[in-house]
Amino acid sequence: MVKDSAKGHFQAVLVHKLDRFSRDRYDSTYYKRELRKNGVVLISVLERLDDSPESIILEGLLEAMAEYYSRNLAREVMKGMTETALQGKHVGGTPPLGYDVDEDKRYIINEAEADAVRLIFNMYASGRGYSPIIDELNRRGYKTKTGRSYGKNSLHDILCNEKYIGNFVFNRSASKDINNRRNSHTFKDEKGIIRLEGKLPAIIERPLWERVRAKMENNKHARGANKAKTVYILSGHIFCGKCGGAMVGKTMTGGRNRARYSYYECARRKQTRDCDKKPINKDKIEQYVIGYLIRCFLPIPEFGW
Repeated sequence: MVKDSAKGHFQAVLVHKLDRFSRDRYDSTYYKRELRKNGVVLISVLERLDDSPESIILEGLLEAMAEYYSRNLAREVMKGMTETALQGKHVGGTPPLGYDVDEDKRYIINEAEADAVRLIFNMYASGRGYSPIIDELNRRGYKTKTGRSYGKNSLHDILCNEKYIGNFVFNRSASKDINNRRNSHTFKDEKGIIRLEGKLPAIIERPLWERVRAKMENNKHARGANKAKTVYILSGHIFCGKCGGAMVGKTMTGGRNRARYSYYECARRKQTRDCDKKPINKDKIEQYVIGYLIRCFLPIPEFGW
């Protein structure tokens, strides 16, 4: 809406109350300024404000009250969720694969989904990578909790979820940053996390869990040691001709000399195995595109371009 205000298609934004526009004072001030720069005024139906000094004070108070209400509500909601979590009950959202929630908000095992979870853990512990695991899950017709095909990120989250050994964990993810975004792979200090061991029915036995954790840790260090800085200049600019997915860079080693080979691969093939487009050699496609651009924008008559 703020971006559209620069096009001159409207002169005012009408809201029921100012808290419908924003409950963050900084956002409210910033976006109202952007609207004013574009010649658009913000009008509140229930709060009759004008350009008088008194209205400036009243508007500031209303915005502060709206932000207080929002933050206080978040605090009260967190208190209620914490009380529920301390009882080992489901606090909202979709339960993880392998579990359902009964009428008392207690976790119960969904045996059909639990078979998929056990398959994932056993295959990974036996040395299989994400791609073979995804292939096997697809072959058996398994789907995620939302009915989608499995991807590498979903497998990683499953393999890291302590609920599968019976541990209830709550309030682990770090708080949102200043841009209201949350990194699901960044965690809080242990003091702020609720962890109740043995509170849930376990799907995976602890020895298997420990083997998987050790293998993931070893793979993490191995990836860091072998990581090379390969620049994929077409990343984000080329797309799969079969499914339309983005083509992403991939480096492989092979042969007796363990030579490194760089490719562009369809992200959907890589993540969910939904596409059978073969990878494209990095150097070949980049040279083709660069040559095409030269012919289009830098014609050289003596070469017949």
